Amino acid sequence: MSDLASAYRPPAPRPLPPVRALLRAALGSERDLLSMLPEESYRVSVAPMGYSRRSILLVNEPQIVRRIMGTDVKAYPKNDLFVGALEPLVGNGVFISTGDNWRRQRRMIEPAFSQLRIERAFVQMEAAVSAME
Repeated sequence: MSDLASAYRPPAPRPLPPVRALLRAALGSERDLLSMLPEESYRVSVAPMGYSRRSILLVNEPQIVRRIMGTDVKAYPKNDLFVGALEPLVGNGVFISTGDNWRRQRRMIEPAFSQLRIERAFVQMEAAVSAME
């Protein structure tokens, strides 16, 4: 992969230095929780978010996300803060829905993640990255 491709960053809030993140959270000037995260939150597998009395963790590790979002979903219920933070970004999709609605959405998207489909999509993703060079 070229330096240009590895430097690509999808659209997302820019990480903030810790003091600015804390100040932004304290002032409540942002409704988007992701824009209040300090840079360190993006570099670790699991990051505690200490802005609330609730125990909130930001998970960056794919294996842990897979467990939370798929294999052991009942052990990790989605709370209202999680839903409120993500709904403006993703709508009422599989990431924030629960119960029967989640199961129905999960069954609908499951075929898209079969090995064959991912392999086919990879060719297109690789071509897109090459076009960026």
